[in-house]
Amino acid sequence: MQSHFNFSYRIVSQVFCRYTQFHYGFSFFDLADASPKTEKTKKSCGQAVRTLIATAILMAQMRLKRLLPIKELSEASGVIRKILERHRKYIIAAAEILDGDFPILAGYMAFIKIEL
Repeated sequence: MQSHFNFSYRIVSQVFCRYTQFHYGFSFFDLADASPKTEKTKKSCGQAVRTLIATAILMAQMRLKRLLPIKELSEASGVIRKILERHRKYIIAAAEILDGDFPILAGYMAFIKIEL
């Protein structure tokens, strides 16, 4: 069973890697540098992701323009622009994972999904 999970995870992560590379210009592996390190920043990014997913207009704008709507997201979520700019790749990836068809990867975003 464990090997089946590892195989599924690898396939899903490869699909997601290609998706983010094509649509947003960064790869799945760039997320290590863009991930929040402190608990406070992680909570702020989680709030931004929750707001982004809950606001269909912001998600549509992000997907259409292939950019994070920083100004609008900052106003809607209350997260400061500096955090949104520094963790742009992480926020985009988390929103696409939780709102898309990536259930295996969504398990790693449980701390965000719990509060959705």
